[in-house]
Amino acid sequence: MGDEVLIKKAHQMMDKGLYHELGEKCTGCRICEMVCSLYHEKDGINPKRSRIRVVISREKTAILPMVCHSCTDPSCVSSCPIECISQDENGMIVVDGDTCSGCGECVGACPFGAIHLHPVTDIAMTCDRCDGKFLCINYCPEDILDWLMPEKLKALK
Repeated sequence: MGDEVLIKKAHQMMDKGLYHELGEKCTGCRICEMVCSLYHEKDGINPKRSRIRVVISREKTAILPMVCHSCTDPSCVSSCPIECISQDENGMIVVDGDTCSGCGECVGACPFGAIHLHPVTDIAMTCDRCDGKFLCINYCPEDILDWLMPEKLKALK
């Protein structure tokens, strides 16, 4: 499956969420990862602790920022054997860090690689929209990220 097909499929599964414009290219600067990790970790920049990941596609034709797509029926939630992952009324995936066992079932279940285990605590982590600050969007120098609500996403599908 080609890169554009994968991206379009991802957008079709979203109710609302972080959107990467198909016609624009991520440069791979990783500023989004830096601001995310700094915001959440407070002890320095560490891309492995970021809730957004910049990946190079299989075909090496695209660099993509990967983040939670707020799926309509999120497989990360249904795959959690101890039910510590839920989806709130705004579509955001919420992980209860006090009960997460770090089993990684959610990581394997997400078709977009948007949920990870924290490299130190082994607690599942995914985009929490920086508590509404959307730092990855605000600091992207290429301005290719945007948060879209359902009506705008439907117009793009």
